[in-house]
Amino acid sequence: MGATPDNSTLNFFYRNGIYYYDPSSTQCDPAPATSGGDLVSGSGSGLSNQQEQFVSDHVSIAQRLSVEYGIPWETVIAQGILESGAGTSRLAREKHNYFGIGAYDHCPFECALSYASELEGWQGYYENIRKTSTYRNHGVFQGNTITDPFAYLVAIKAAGYATDPNYIEKVSRIILMIQDLAVQNEWLSSEELAQQYPEMIANATANASGSNAVAVDLTSEVGACIYPSIDGLSDYDGSGFPYYNQFDSQWASIPWGGGTGACGNGFHVNTIGASGCGPSSFAMMATALTGKKITPDMTAKIAGEQGCHVTSGSDWKITQVLAKEYGLQYKDLAASGSGDAIQKITTALKDGWMIHTSGKGSSPFTSGGHYIGIRGITEDGKWLIADSNGTKGRENTLSKAFDPAAVVNAGMNVGNIKAIKK
Repeated sequence: MGATPDNSTLNFFYRNGIYYYDPSSTQCDPAPATSGGDLVSGSGSGLSNQQEQFVSDHVSIAQRLSVEYGIPWETVIAQGILESGAGTSRLAREKHNYFGIGAYDHCPFECALSYASELEGWQGYYENIRKTSTYRNHGVFQGNTITDPFAYLVAIKAAGYATDPNYIEKVSRIILMIQDLAVQNEWLSSEELAQQYPEMIANATANASGSNAVAVDLTSEVGACIYPSIDGLSDYDGSGFPYYNQFDSQWASIPWGGGTGACGNGFHVNTIGASGCGPSSFAMMATALTGKKITPDMTAKIAGEQGCHVTSGSDWKITQVLAKEYGLQYKDLAASGSGDAIQKITTALKDGWMIHTSGKGSSPFTSGGHYIGIRGITEDGKWLIADSNGTKGRENTLSKAFDPAAVVNAGMNVGNIKAIKK
């Protein structure tokens, strides 16, 4: 076990073999970390561009796993930045191992575990913490270690997670910068996640007792969106408003991205099921507007080839690119605030336009970010939407009408409001 951290940097105290973090400390103002890339950054978070990209690429999956296991996501990503050089290490590139799991000083690569996918590599970390009784015995999954990233870090270090005596200080510096980036991007903190998803505490309690939490299958839930309900049915028989489910087996596993577009030369190529809410919601509206069956696999192919896919889902230009492809009118309705957004969208709907927009928050959006369509307006002024999110999406699309303020305040990005019309 390493030496007690210097209190001039962080305020900890040591008792009974465990480091304890004092969250009331005002002495936490560490210098930027130097691992994982240079320190050039345009956001002011203190992270390098490489590090910021790493956080953006993995925040959604880390948050979902944190809810499922009861572990603060900020710490996990900070550890990934430090231990994988923000995804640039050989272990990360060749084995999807971002945390050195299974590696030893005398056997740093060959002995390290290899994971079949990026997703499995992240889940491997959480499983390692859950299955190792030493972590439970040092207070992980209990009290503020569930939501306080610093308390969790101190607990796992005390349990022997890392041999570096300065590990707490190094990771803590990165956590602070991740917290700054989270505020800038309006990502939910671990504490806010626990408030919004009470199962986070319940899952932690189960893990603390040594019980096995419900197995987590995220094969269809990686990417920009965190989906609460998944099935494989689409409703469209040539009449009424078409419903396309991005998880439909007809196209769920088809790559979304690649081709000659932005994702083609990148590390990630997702699937329509994983992060294709943008092309799927557009497909519903395009089918309704043109009278032709335009499905998510068609829109994803076109959008991907023209660079509309990004690591976290869909680039904002997707609407304009697809509107041009299918001969639809297009205009940008970016708003200055919620009231302006409601007025612009309502006016456009009454004039026969449909809206393509995104948001991050509660239904009809998701905590990871989600694209929807707003396809019409009722006589009493409520909005009808197009939501590709499984059974919940079908209900939202075919059985509900939404108060405009409820949709906007659920997390709509009012800067990304695009209108299409025949």
